[in-house]
Amino acid sequence: MSISPTILIMIKNTLTNTLSWLLKPSYSLMGRLSFTRKGLVLSFIVAVSFAVITESLYGQLNSQIKMAEKELQGLTILPPILKLTQLMQLHRGASAGVLGEVTIYKGVTVGVMGARHNSSVHLDYLLNKKRDLHRDINTSFETLERVLPEVTLATPRWKKIRAEWRHISSNGMMWSRDQNFNRHVNLIKLIARVRGELMDEFGLLNHPDTDSFYLIDTMINGVIPVQEYLGQVRAVGTGILSKRRLTQEEILKIGILDAQSNEAIESLKYSLSKTSEHNTEISEDLNKASKAISSEAETIFDLVQKDIISEKFEVNYNHFFDVATVAIDNSYITLYEVLLPSVEFLIKDRLACAKRTLWINALVALGMIVFLFYFMLGIYRSMKMDIEEIVNQTSGFSKGDFTKRISLQHSTEFSSIGQSFNNMAESLVLLMDKEQQSLDRIRAIVTSSQDGLIQMNAQGEIINQVFKNSRGDIESLS
Repeated sequence: MSISPTILIMIKNTLTNTLSWLLKPSYSLMGRLSFTRKGLVLSFIVAVSFAVITESLYGQLNSQIKMAEKELQGLTILPPILKLTQLMQLHRGASAGVLGEVTIYKGVTVGVMGARHNSSVHLDYLLNKKRDLHRDINTSFETLERVLPEVTLATPRWKKIRAEWRHISSNGMMWSRDQNFNRHVNLIKLIARVRGELMDEFGLLNHPDTDSFYLIDTMINGVIPVQEYLGQVRAVGTGILSKRRLTQEEILKIGILDAQSNEAIESLKYSLSKTSEHNTEISEDLNKASKAISSEAETIFDLVQKDIISEKFEVNYNHFFDVATVAIDNSYITLYEVLLPSVEFLIKDRLACAKRTLWINALVALGMIVFLFYFMLGIYRSMKMDIEEIVNQTSGFSKGDFTKRISLQHSTEFSSIGQSFNNMAESLVLLMDKEQQSLDRIRAIVTSSQDGLIQMNAQGEIINQVFKNSRGDIESLS
């Protein structure tokens, strides 16, 4: 279906009128300004546009830099809080072994007072271990509190953690083994919540960078759950082996822990494999760690199945405690020496890249502004020279110097003006030359015929009125 010419003309006129209406403020403003001021206005508009774009880009990059610096600050808190968790898990296991060896009468710990079983040497090992851990945990609290934010130290949760630890360290050996175990578990959960809140506060959870996300996810949802489940298996198994008795409730409890640990290890192996795919530079270390944790965990599960659940109790509880500790400590080594340094490296690399990009963009923006103003000044200078050339030549021509011509160095929009003026000047001069030639011919004719036309008196005056009139007419034309 074709559109009629009338409709096309109407559409064209409507668009033209609309465009004129939209541009009217611009026309009105620019029409009142001199050429120099127009250039200044345009320069100002361009400068503001560049400033807005640059500021937006700077804001985004600076936000990335601030976030990376914040993440690095958060990473400095993770090692001491993980160390505190590690020591607290060890303390739980040692306490379970000691409480399995002692007999409690009316809340008084006889074992601590000297009434022990024949395996006092084994008990001394765990008692010394527990004493050392008590000292190390207090030191770990002091180290952690030096790097924790003041707002965290002032929270009710952290105050509860400190109070709970004082309660456990003062009264823990007067509780039952299950009560002591449960209080340790709850305290470790509180510490884990503080750790999660800190990681969220410092932007380490749900990390936008894929490589860092998998590393952090492996730590939080892979390694740390395995450590806690294995730590609980260590405590329960050490307590059962130290008393050499197994109740139905304990069979169920250690069986559940065994299953949870196996499930957590399978999840960890998957997480480590995914992390290896996105962090190829540490894939070999991650694969070794995965195999080592699986192998050592299998050793623990094998002892649980063959010696504890089968009720043989042939393995010394100190040996079980040490085997489990080696496996758990190796997983912590993976955290301290592989995962955390890798996350730190990626964040520092991203920080350096953001800073480098910021500087490059700043230099590029500055260069573009200089480049733009350089050429804007060139345009201004070129146009001004052309205008001055046109003004000078036309002014000279108007004062009678008909040799004046416009000569522009470059081919621009002003060239057509100059060419038009030059053509007009040439035509005008040619017309004037022709008119002058006509006058010269008339003058020559009149001059050549003056002998037959002039009548003079005795005083030499022309008395022929026809010649006077003709001569006056010729002179007036000149």
